[in-house]
Amino acid sequence: MAGTDENEELAEYIQTEMKSYGIQPFDGEFLHEFDIERSINIKNATLELVGSSAGDKKFEFRKDYYVSSPINFSGEFEVVKLEVNELYEMNRAQREALLENDLDKKLIMINIYGNMDYRVINTVLQFIVNQARPQAIIFLDGWEREGYVSKHIIINKIFSNTAVVSVSKEMGDEMQRMGNSKIKVSVEADVYENTKGYNVMGYIPGTDETKKGQSIIIGSKLDFVGDDSNIRYQGALEAGGLAVQLEIAKKLAASGIKPKQDIIFAFWDGSYNEYRGSSYFVKKYVDSGKIKQVTYIDIGNLANKQEKTLLMDTSRIFPKNKDAQTYIKILKDNARKQGVKIGYGSVSSPLMIDLNSKIIQSMLISNTDKEGISTTSKDTIDMIDRNRYKKIGQMLLDTIVEIARGK
Repeated sequence: MAGTDENEELAEYIQTEMKSYGIQPFDGEFLHEFDIERSINIKNATLELVGSSAGDKKFEFRKDYYVSSPINFSGEFEVVKLEVNELYEMNRAQREALLENDLDKKLIMINIYGNMDYRVINTVLQFIVNQARPQAIIFLDGWEREGYVSKHIIINKIFSNTAVVSVSKEMGDEMQRMGNSKIKVSVEADVYENTKGYNVMGYIPGTDETKKGQSIIIGSKLDFVGDDSNIRYQGALEAGGLAVQLEIAKKLAASGIKPKQDIIFAFWDGSYNEYRGSSYFVKKYVDSGKIKQVTYIDIGNLANKQEKTLLMDTSRIFPKNKDAQTYIKILKDNARKQGVKIGYGSVSSPLMIDLNSKIIQSMLISNTDKEGISTTSKDTIDMIDRNRYKKIGQMLLDTIVEIARGK
């Protein structure tokens, strides 16, 4: 997890490996340190209806609900139920009358499922944050309950001193019928303030002076979501992508091939954080003009046993970018040679948004994750198809070697 000693140790390990391959440090250093104002790992939570005529009812963390508040918290509260449309349409006098109910000592449960108009929601949120200031807030969001435990990582900074919970449609329907029950809620979180993140970056310099300032960047995440108090999230599929990238760096350096343009190997920290290493890189090297043109290849989750098709997202590559279009063709050819079935689609993530502009054009190679394995406790080494993993790794290695040779 970004900002922790464990992440720094992993970054140092990758640095040591890159040095041993003969890869050169990018901009004079392998470890690129950046500031992380706050890194949060929500480890556990409880949510319970108490005092109802049907008896107390406990809900299941990460299945029925998730928490998005960056605080440690515990309490039992009376509940004020509100509808987003009703609150939005209140006049000033009605809102002042509502505030007389001591909302700052209670839990607000607000149904936003019936209106996802962000203008309406934002207006309501401003009232809740600035005037109501409840102890806790539950959003009835209307998302469907899943059969697996997924670690949601969204942190709501608006409510810095309030417990914030989002519940599934099934749970929300039940809570709407809760009568006069109170709600007991607790949150256990690790919060790291004013800490550091570490991108690891090395490169093989290009030899063509006419391509100075142009780079091919191969990237993967080095951080993961962090563990719960009782569940380990191994992130094996993403770690597999990182391992493939290291092997590509090792083999390319050993080959002695001199690429025409810089080939940079980037391992991004803070990918699951508001303070991302990819964003730091763009501000320091792209926005400043130090790097003038980038084709970025992101290596994501690879070789999931439950998937027979590997996703290639080339939607961010301009049709007129002849070099990048050539790289895509090389990748397709090598996929055929290795018997790797490629599917096409578009994937959005904060990292891919950071690494996309007129200067940076990005493509992604990853599982589709249709079964929802990523960021769950199912993402273990047992989920990796070893034979397919080798084929995908060879496909990527052959592609980067051909690109480096200038084919």
